[in-house]
This record gives sequence, C-alpha cells and structure tokens, in this order.
Amino acid sequence: MAISAPMLHDVLEANLSRAPRRIVVDLSLVRFLNTAGLEVLLDAHRRAAPGTDVRLVATTRATWRPLQLTRTDERLVVHTSRAAAIAAPRWAAADTG
Repeated sequence: MAISAPMLHDVLEANLSRAPRRIVVDLSLVRFLNTAGLEVLLDAHRRAAPGTDVRLVATTRATWRPLQLTRTDERLVVHTSRAAAIAAPRWAAADTG
C-alpha cells in the first residue's frame, strides 16, 4: 500500500497529539521520498511537544539521498535501523553508518 504525504501527516498528527516520548518513522519500505514527504517529516519535528523525540529510520538510497540532498538529515535524527532508533538514548545523535 502506498502512503501519501497527506496520509503520513494525518498519522503523525494523531500520534503527536498524544505527546509520546518518542516517535519513530520507519522509512525502510519507502521507494520514493519527495519534497512533500520531507516537509511532513520536518513539520512533525517542529510541532512535536518539548518532551517528544522524533526519529527516522532510513535504510535505502531512495530515502537517504533526498534526506542528504536537502540537508534534512542535519535537522532530524536519522538512524540506519529501527532497533537503533528505538534503543538510542533520548536526544542522542543519529547513527549514520
């Protein structure tokens, strides 16, 4: 099933409203990430409550490349595996390789 940027926005919005300690967005199965998707991810990061840690999991070129080209990987915490994103200490830097 393909997930569009508006669908991702709605899911993140619902989760952000609960003010969890951490949200992990796993992009492992994403085959195409465009500016609309990047903006949704950045918006979620900006709108997260002060105690909410937003993490991304990017495992493929289809997701890493747009994150790097737009320097979004410098603004969001990006991990190379879901396990790393879950296990990392709060507010820890990303594991980039």
